[in-house]
Amino acid sequence: MKQPYSLEEVQKQYENYPYPPRDPNDEYKRLVMLYANDLHLINHYCFKGELSIPKKGEGEPFRILVAGAGTGDSVIEFAEVLRDYNVEVTYLDISSASIEIAKKRAEIRGLDNIVWLHESLLEIPNLNLSKFDYINCVGVLHHLANPLEGLLALKSILKKDGAMHIMVYAQYGRVPVYMMQELAKRINSNEANLQKRVENTKAILKNLPDRNWFKISYKRWQEEIKTDIGLYDLLLHSQDRAYTIPQLYDFIEKEGGLKIIEFIGNYNRNKIAYNPASYLPKGELLEKILAKPKEEQQAIAELIAGDMVKHSFYLSYEGEGSIASPENLELVPYFRNLELKSFIINNYKKFKNSRVKLEIKGRGYLELEFTNEIVALVEKIDGKKSIKEILNEIGKDSKKYFKSFKKLYYRLFQFELMLLKSKKFPLLLSQKQLQKQFLEKYSNRG
Repeated sequence: MKQPYSLEEVQKQYENYPYPPRDPNDEYKRLVMLYANDLHLINHYCFKGELSIPKKGEGEPFRILVAGAGTGDSVIEFAEVLRDYNVEVTYLDISSASIEIAKKRAEIRGLDNIVWLHESLLEIPNLNLSKFDYINCVGVLHHLANPLEGLLALKSILKKDGAMHIMVYAQYGRVPVYMMQELAKRINSNEANLQKRVENTKAILKNLPDRNWFKISYKRWQEEIKTDIGLYDLLLHSQDRAYTIPQLYDFIEKEGGLKIIEFIGNYNRNKIAYNPASYLPKGELLEKILAKPKEEQQAIAELIAGDMVKHSFYLSYEGEGSIASPENLELVPYFRNLELKSFIINNYKKFKNSRVKLEIKGRGYLELEFTNEIVALVEKIDGKKSIKEILNEIGKDSKKYFKSFKKLYYRLFQFELMLLKSKKFPLLLSQKQLQKQFLEKYSNRG
């Protein structure tokens, strides 16, 4: 089938500049793990905390699709984290150069749980694929001539109780990029050679005046443009669009028929960045804004922030109904940062009956209350006992303690410092543990 011109251009780019730039031999040095790919977060936000992933040889496989998988970061991560489970990770990408790099990375790690598809995601309706439990599509839809066509193709193979992680560009924070893209198009209008386009653009970058918006915000982009691959992707891409919050909701919910669960990511891409209370002091104005619908609050927050360059989010058919709830007493609460648990217990006497403000790097401030109830609960939260079991062990005043638990939980959950899971959810190894295990088993291949 002949592809549209824009798709041919995109494919040509990624054949010559496979993205992101990766050396397969770096697998011996590190395992790339991305924040939103954390299965603990996916379980909590997307599967009500009740995700059950079978061991190898048991049950039906948990099926993951990475659409537009590039040089393989997400595919390698999922396949490595879940190598001991009955999981099938499907790689799909249009670039043969990218797939070769990803395959080499998988070969080095000895991963055998990956299905390889050299296809455009627009061809999904013609591939006769079984439906997936989870779909990852990061940095892809905004490079399609018709992003909705791509979203609907993904939706067609998503299970009704499944979920997706999508990342698309945000409009306001990328204004300097789009000015440079327009400039690059004009100076390269008659240039067919891709590398020559890169060299021409580098020459322009070296001579930008200090007042140029891209130069003013250069620190934000310098990591992306330090390689020719990154520079081409950021400034010379043939197909690129971005979304404001209202446009994003129209795209995902009104046109796509899915619902946004929550925005996810580190630093200025997390859900706190989409909350006006992160920027404005308590008072009449903030109360007025917080009385508006959530979508409108997020649109206001995006405009206040002014520097969002990406929208990264989970979505499903249920939307917020996919998030684990403390009202489900069978779920197990657990700290994602055990140092915080120790801090609360060790400093109880010092801060008893007072509030302490802790800075959470890149996210804001957490207010913790040091009460008898809170400390008693924290001591019993061990990642093994359910909410019901914790309350039963405390025994007295269970309603009072449950109220205190929910207060603690929601304060910590805003920073994703405490999550909920079922007892069936597997114990997954950390990045450090996984890399140590890999090196012990496969380092002799290098």
